[in-house]
Amino acid sequence: MVFPGKRSTGCFVCRRRKVKCDGAKPHCQHCTSRGVECTGYPDAFQFRPYKSENPSPPQSALITQQRDQPPVVRCRSPRLRSGPALSLEWQSVCYFVHQHVLKVHRSPCRGRLAFFPELYREKGDDPCLRHAILSVTYLALYNTARVDVLHLQARKHYGSAIHHLVEALKSTETAVQDEVFAASLFLSMFTDLSNEDGDSLNPHIPGAYGLMQVRDRLQLSTKYGRELFGWAVTQVQTQAIAHHEFRYAALPQSIRMMYQPDIIYRAGIVTGMISDLCRSMGEIRNILNHGPINQNGKDSVSRLLEQAHYFIDEIDTWHEAIPGHWKRQYQPTETEAIPAQRDQWTTCYLATIYSAQIIFYMQISEFCQHLNTLGISLGQLYIDDDPIEPFLDLGTRISNLIEMICSTVASTLGTITAYRKFQPSPDTKLANGYILRGPMRVVVSCRFSTPEQVFLCQQGLHFAGRSMSIGQIA
Repeated sequence: MVFPGKRSTGCFVCRRRKVKCDGAKPHCQHCTSRGVECTGYPDAFQFRPYKSENPSPPQSALITQQRDQPPVVRCRSPRLRSGPALSLEWQSVCYFVHQHVLKVHRSPCRGRLAFFPELYREKGDDPCLRHAILSVTYLALYNTARVDVLHLQARKHYGSAIHHLVEALKSTETAVQDEVFAASLFLSMFTDLSNEDGDSLNPHIPGAYGLMQVRDRLQLSTKYGRELFGWAVTQVQTQAIAHHEFRYAALPQSIRMMYQPDIIYRAGIVTGMISDLCRSMGEIRNILNHGPINQNGKDSVSRLLEQAHYFIDEIDTWHEAIPGHWKRQYQPTETEAIPAQRDQWTTCYLATIYSAQIIFYMQISEFCQHLNTLGISLGQLYIDDDPIEPFLDLGTRISNLIEMICSTVASTLGTITAYRKFQPSPDTKLANGYILRGPMRVVVSCRFSTPEQVFLCQQGLHFAGRSMSIGQIA
């Protein structure tokens, strides 16, 4: 494989002006001293097309050469082949790992997709999983490199993955396997990266939700069960809630009732509980709109508000249980008594959970406002020995969560400069924009967000869309 010479590592401005860059981060001193906005540096991982040192031989000679020569890349890749096809495939996998796998040492899930390399080595010969993975890796690289053959390969593998998934779902024995569940999540990621769903719910979410129900207790015991569950919380649950498709965020009873769940399982359990309540609020609201409320209706509303109060307490308990080294990542570095080891995943993961909680609080707030328009006060419905303070303080709760999400955007994705331009973080990955697209949408659409918070998240969405070359993720 022949690569061109070493690429410049200077910032975009210095490269465009063809002057030597000092490489200082996040902003080079050459730009700073001249009062010019430094727009950052190119990604360290650059796609380079395969070029052969020799002219292409005749087809017969090529076949002989492939038979006689060893593979170009020596690794434990499933179905190892030689030549340019393997080179392109392996580049796509490496690029995906570089941009979308975020490893964290102190986490029940080890980070975002931290299990991927091991899963690919161990289960990569499974046709359903293999094709699903390669559809995503080729598409991720295509979105950056814009090489047509990558898009062709992505589509080809996507079609094959769908075919093998349909076959796997015909048997309960295979449908509950980790590799099948992982394949369904990768296919949902393909749809996200291709931006085909637009503002609609990802069409793979209902299927992934169904597999979560069928897998039931297996999610507690399989090798990749915990990590796949943690991924499903952000890939399925929070997306379903963001689109108000609350039915797809419910969890199997065995997960809800598990003994002493860790922070990841607990996040999924609480998110499932609040989605159930949001769904119930919608149903009761429809009933109230069809006539005067009777005593049975008042009793139903009272029970729902009792549940809401209980779930708010559950959310508070979950927040208190967040590990201290996670919480310290929100503290400014200069004020930390014990500096926190910051990572790319933790606060992004929490932001997805916070966005679901914001939607929950907004649903309660709108439900209470709807009761007021019907002439029904909380005092008429609420049990005397239960305080109503949680319902009176929803705005503060929402504002605090929005602030946490915006803090995450600023620390892992980018900030707004004095010139009102979005300045990407020097170490940001495509995974950060991908994970944060949902939380940023929530901030943009929430009436409790400040204009500055809305602007930050709007610019963050534009940047994430440009980075993945799929347009604005609005």
